[in-house]
Amino acid sequence: TGRTENMRFVNFAAPARLVGQFVDVEITEAMSNSLRGRIVTAIDMRLRLGLPPRGPEERFMCVVVEHAHELYAFLVDDVGDVVWLSPEQFEAAPVTLPASWRALADGLYRLEDDLLLVTRIVDRQGRT
Repeated sequence: TGRTENMRFVNFAAPARLVGQFVDVEITEAMSNSLRGRIVTAIDMRLRLGLPPRGPEERFMCVVVEHAHELYAFLVDDVGDVVWLSPEQFEAAPVTLPASWRALADGLYRLEDDLLLVTRIVDRQGRT
């Protein structure tokens, strides 16, 4: 249980290790006196890829996905487009990728003017 910025109660299931910590929550139901929600794990892709952190005034977007009944919000600089790609176009990640990127990369697609890196939600060490 927690409170919103407007001091409304939010009830959600969470592991005991999160007691007393701030967490991002997706509101799933509005009740008359409270809200129900579930935890969303936020992952800053700049930090995961070893890039410089975003400045406090820089805008970002969240790409939310569900994996194994858990919600993840990937904080990204921008979302350019949604594309449908054929599995036949998929290529293995090149060995020239930096190690921090290879740990998260499954492979890539060659687009007309760019490369699209396919990342995984959980890296090879089992971390989100």
